[in-house]
Amino acid sequence: MPFIPELKVQALSKREASQLVPSDRTLLISIQDGDKACLPFKQRTNHITRDRYVATLFCYFDDIQTANGLNYPFAINTNDAKQIINFLNHHFDKPESFDRVIIHCQAGVSRSQAVALFVAKHYYKDEALYTQLLNQEGKVHGGNHYVYNLLEETLANQKS
Repeated sequence: MPFIPELKVQALSKREASQLVPSDRTLLISIQDGDKACLPFKQRTNHITRDRYVATLFCYFDDIQTANGLNYPFAINTNDAKQIINFLNHHFDKPESFDRVIIHCQAGVSRSQAVALFVAKHYYKDEALYTQLLNQEGKVHGGNHYVYNLLEETLANQKS
C-alpha cells in the first residue's frame, strides 16, 4: 500500500520508505531484519535518507509471530520494545515538533503494521485511525501479534 498523506501514522515497505520524500515533519521507525544489525552502520541504513526526517530510529528484528519458548536470535525482545517506546515517548512529549510517524519493514505488512497500530492506539489515542489501519487492505490484520503484544506489555510494565 503506497504512502497516504492524510494518515498520521502509516506502515510502509522498505522500498516505499526509501522513495518517500515527506512534505511535512515526519518521524521514521525503520525495522530491519535482525541479521542486518551486525553490518556497518552505513550498509544498514543506506536505503534511508535520514535528513528527510525529524528523527529516525533503526530497529533490528525479524518477522517472527511467536517465540513459543524457543530462542529465536532475531525475534523482537523487551529491549527492542523499550527502544521503540522511548523514541515515541520522547517525540510525543513534544507533539508540535512533528506531523506524522512512518514505520517501515521489508514488506510493510506485518512488523511495521503492528507498530503503526500500537502508535495509533497508545500515542495518538485515535480509535478511528486504529480501525482504519486495522482494516487496511494488503496488510496482516492486526500486524505481527507478537510484536504488538510485546509493545503493549512493555508499555504497561513501564507505567506500573
